[in-house]
Amino acid sequence: MGTNPSPRVAIALDATKDLNQRELSATISNVRARGDILVNGDTLVVLGILGKVTLPLGYQSKASLLSTLETSIRAMHEEISKKVDTYVRMLQQSAQDCERQGVRVEVKIIGGASIKDIVIKEAASCKAVILDR
Repeated sequence: MGTNPSPRVAIALDATKDLNQRELSATISNVRARGDILVNGDTLVVLGILGKVTLPLGYQSKASLLSTLETSIRAMHEEISKKVDTYVRMLQQSAQDCERQGVRVEVKIIGGASIKDIVIKEAASCKAVILDR
């Protein structure tokens, strides 16, 4: 018999917008405080959707238009990497609080123009419950 993967709860965010640590921490604290959403053994996925990317010349382009230019693809990868690092740094304390509760925290940033479509696809792929403000 196979083992069931741990239940996953995802918080979907528009990663194009700059969030501060207080907003992100408050969101996770509110989810934890409910007491009926996250339980021991769950995984909390912080899912950021990057709809626009700042290109090397300083202007922004929709993520869906970047597939044709190698420079733009590189810019997208760099932007995603920066966002992951930023979110991980901002979530450090919240992740420690969750781990004390037995909940793993995972950060996932995806580039794409249709936030709704990406959220639906990711929710289906990891069988997650989506929490979105």
